[in-house]
Amino acid sequence: MGVRGIWLRWFGAGLSLSGALVAGLGYFSWLSLPGGAAGPSVLVTAALVVLVTLAGLVVVAHTQALRRASALAREDGRMAELWENWLKEAVTAARRRAWACAAVSGGLAVHGWMGVRQAFAEGVPDFGEAVFGPGSTVMAIGFVLLGAAMPDLRAGPWAGRVAGVASGVGVAGVVALATFLAVTILPVEAITTARKDRQAPVPGSVDRIKWRWKTPDGEAVRDVALAGGGAVVRIRDGVMALDTETGDERWHYRRPGAETLSLVASPDGSTVMAVYAGGRRVVLDAHTGRVRSDQVWRDSEQDPARKWRRKQTALSSDGYVARSLAFSAGVGDRTSEQEVRGYDLETSQTRWTYSAPDGCLMLKESYGALRDVFPVVLYCAEGIEEKAGDPHWDREVTTVTIVVLGLNPQNGSHVWRHKRTVTTALSYVGAYASADGGVLAVTLNEGRGETTEGVVLAQDDGRVIADRLEGFDDGVASVWPRHYFNGLSAGGYLIPQEYPRDANATAEGFRWVSFTGDTKQASVSWPRSDFRPRGALPLSRALVTASHSYSDDDKQKLMTVLVTPWDTGKTVRIPVTLEFFKSSDTLPFDVVPVLPAPGSVMLVSSGTPLIIGLV
Repeated sequence: MGVRGIWLRWFGAGLSLSGALVAGLGYFSWLSLPGGAAGPSVLVTAALVVLVTLAGLVVVAHTQALRRASALAREDGRMAELWENWLKEAVTAARRRAWACAAVSGGLAVHGWMGVRQAFAEGVPDFGEAVFGPGSTVMAIGFVLLGAAMPDLRAGPWAGRVAGVASGVGVAGVVALATFLAVTILPVEAITTARKDRQAPVPGSVDRIKWRWKTPDGEAVRDVALAGGGAVVRIRDGVMALDTETGDERWHYRRPGAETLSLVASPDGSTVMAVYAGGRRVVLDAHTGRVRSDQVWRDSEQDPARKWRRKQTALSSDGYVARSLAFSAGVGDRTSEQEVRGYDLETSQTRWTYSAPDGCLMLKESYGALRDVFPVVLYCAEGIEEKAGDPHWDREVTTVTIVVLGLNPQNGSHVWRHKRTVTTALSYVGAYASADGGVLAVTLNEGRGETTEGVVLAQDDGRVIADRLEGFDDGVASVWPRHYFNGLSAGGYLIPQEYPRDANATAEGFRWVSFTGDTKQASVSWPRSDFRPRGALPLSRALVTASHSYSDDDKQKLMTVLVTPWDTGKTVRIPVTLEFFKSSDTLPFDVVPVLPAPGSVMLVSSGTPLIIGLV
């Protein structure tokens, strides 16, 4: 037999060996994904155990064949004939076992490729998850070749053997490299920029449109965060940073074909995190677009990325905290729902864990992050965990101790603590971080629709800035959704003066109350044909909001920006026409946020690919 024939036979050995190494690398990398990773299924693990056992039996049969081939070379006559038969039996056993290995590894390959297809449909998979299918395929092909033509153990140049094995290893290496490029470098389309030297102030009022920006794919804007000295916009496949003075793009990070689920920004605006379907979370420097961390996470549920939609993710420049808001068996379930975990931004590894102490439960509502600390609100009382088994327990008026903690993002230690004992219904306890991350407001209500206490705490040391606030309660928070309630800041808060609202009204009064005791008022009026405005923004010289008109045109959206100078009562109207794009993943319907950006006020509306800059 020539070198070529020997090479073909040993090529299968090289493929099976190197394919097994690549698949094993993928398996253990997949298994070690952070975030309580579920990793490969039990069925995959069981199949691998069976495959390893069969492969071991192939090696045993191969070794027997090798020994018998060696004995055959020393015999002649009748003994040579016997050793020849024994050698054939050993080779046949090895080939049959190789075929069994091919069947098992082929099943793993099919499973792996199905997972890769699903992962690419949701986003871009992790390297370990992606390479498992190709590695299993290479391994299956190698075992097929071994089953079809077991290498001749009796003769042949060593050059052919080495060349065959080396070729198999080379093919597997090319497959691994191609997979690496396919899931790491090639799917990313990104540009970075230098940090801006200066940041323009937020306008004190607005009277005209300065710039318009449209998403590159023409689909609706999915989310906007104030960060990086401007704004970061979430689109379908990534995030883009805007210079809010000019409306120009500064940097972007996109993964064509993938889909984003959420955007989280740190209160200081230094860092943003894009969460993709499939579990990928990319942490970026908001000023430059530089990638700080790119990790794929897997949780124990079947759909891990969706689970993160139900979790609070609070981001800072030092680390981020995730805490589940979905209570499974009941509010008192003492599992991970009662934990706050701090993670390292660069590695996504757990840095610290804070658990609610005995006799205390964590507040269920999400309340974001503050500039220097992660706030945690506990309510503590004797036997509260047993009471939590009652589905109506949180509506019962009882005496509890409310404990507010400011945790250090670096290590989870207590930076400050605020404690008070109150009589309240726990379902009426709320906590809201200000848009600028400067204060935390905690509202306490006896459950009769009247606020009895409302306290505002400074984010740096937990000192009481204001207490027993008038009008700042759960009713205000429900009218103005937390994500777009820009009224609360380190300087004061905004409250509507008419609550509950008249559904047919065309005007509404607002009052700005500073924590130093100063007040300003504005009466906003809107066209009778428009819906009631939402998302009011208090500026230094005026109150800005927006309303939109009903239209049966599915391609346009008619809006009116409403600018009311403080204490004058006269509303200036700026008409705006926006393109409309129907999408299932966009900003909440009918919510028109007006955001205070450096150099402009941004107008962002549900279902449109446009962002408007006003000055």
